[in-house]
This record gives sequence, structure tokens and C-alpha cells, in this order.
Amino acid sequence: MERTATTVEITIISAEELRRGRRPLDKGAFVAVRSGSDTHGQVATGVDRDGGGYPCWNEKLTMTLPPSARSLSVGVYCRSKMGAGSACAVAAAEVPVSDFLWLEDYLHLLSYKLRDSNGVGNGIINFSVRVIGGEGKRGACHCG
Repeated sequence: MERTATTVEITIISAEELRRGRRPLDKGAFVAVRSGSDTHGQVATGVDRDGGGYPCWNEKLTMTLPPSARSLSVGVYCRSKMGAGSACAVAAAEVPVSDFLWLEDYLHLLSYKLRDSNGVGNGIINFSVRVIGGEGKRGACHCG
């Protein structure tokens, strides 16, 4: 069976222990989510102005995953003090769609280890994903 585009609802809840180098992250963190390498379908949270290394968003985002999507890229960024339009990458995680695409209308609560551009662990991102329609199966989860 060929996959079709799937709409997902992603709630970015919070992050923990974020650093910029060796120091805790200052204010101004936000999260951008995209499907694999597709930068056109990117969605983003607002900026957390108070959380520092422990930002909290609790923000719901909706996006459509193309049939070719194998993962979601969840990246944490911070606003640069140099200019309002610039942002710097803090850390990111790749989330395989197989972690949540298997059951429609089921709320998946996920936490992923974030890594900086050098592959070094840099905090944790907490979020939920719900498949709104398309690819997932309907019905109760049957474990066993």
C-alpha cells in the first residue's frame, strides 16, 4: 500500500538542560520542526523569553508529512543578541516517523536526547505527536 500525505499535530512541551557551549542557554529559545530535509514545510514555536536552559512552550503545531518522510527534525534555536532576524542552532534530534505513525488519533508522548552540531548531547526535548489522518491505523492499541 502506497503512503499518502499525513497531517500530524505536534505539541512542543519543554526542553531541559540546554547549553550554549559550557554555559546554560540564555533566554530566547524556540523550536522548529520539519520533515527530514524539507525546509519548506517547517513550523516553529514562539520564543520562550524566561526559561533559559529549561524553556517551556506548550505550543501546538500542525504540519503535513509528505509520503516520502522518514523522520522529523526537531531543532532548538536561540535568537541572536546581534539582530532580531538571526538565530543560532543550539541542538537537534531526528525522530523516526515509525515512532508515532502507526496509530491514528493516539497521543504519543515523546522525549528525545538533543545533540549539538558536533554530535555531543545537549539536553532533552519533550513533545507529543498525534496523527490526525491519513497513514495511521484507527482503533485501540493492542499490546502483546
